[in-house]
Amino acid sequence: MMLNSKTLSKESSKLIIEAIGRKVLSEVCEVSLPAVTLWIKNGMPFYRAQFLILKYPRLKVWKEIPEDIMK
Repeated sequence: MMLNSKTLSKESSKLIIEAIGRKVLSEVCEVSLPAVTLWIKNGMPFYRAQFLILKYPRLKVWKEIPEDIMK
C-alpha cells in the first residue's frame, strides 16, 4: 500500500518536469526515467512535488501550479 496516493494533475506534472528536466528529476528523486515519463501520463505523486518545491523554491513554475502543494 502506498503511503500517499494523491497526485498532481497531468498538466501541472508536465510543467514541473519540463522546468526541471527528466534526467535531473530521475536522479534527484532516485527513480527511473520511465517512472518520470509515467508522471506525465498519470500525474506526479503529491509528496514528490512537495519535496521539489523545497529543493527548487525559486522555480517560476510554482506560481503556475493551481494545486496547493504546501498543505
